[in-house]
Amino acid sequence: MIPDRDRPIAVDFTDVDLYVTLANQRRLTLPLADYPVLAQATAEQRMNLQLTLNGLYWPELDLDISLMTLLSGTVSHTRRHKPRFCEG
Repeated sequence: MIPDRDRPIAVDFTDVDLYVTLANQRRLTLPLADYPVLAQATAEQRMNLQLTLNGLYWPELDLDISLMTLLSGTVSHTRRHKPRFCEG
């Protein structure tokens, strides 16, 4: 179970990054290049998401990213990265 302090509370985008703010005010910065479906989506599609207890879900894109995946930096079997934490 994910502690409440690590739950996502906000999401934002730039042209190249996905930002996820957690309840403890930590901010994850993740390259959109690691998430091709999001990289190719329109701004409207990107913002049409649901913050779930365990991560992020884009119903229109049929994309579900778990918080454990975001925190661990696991993107796929072929690419791994660690998220950068920004001071909020």
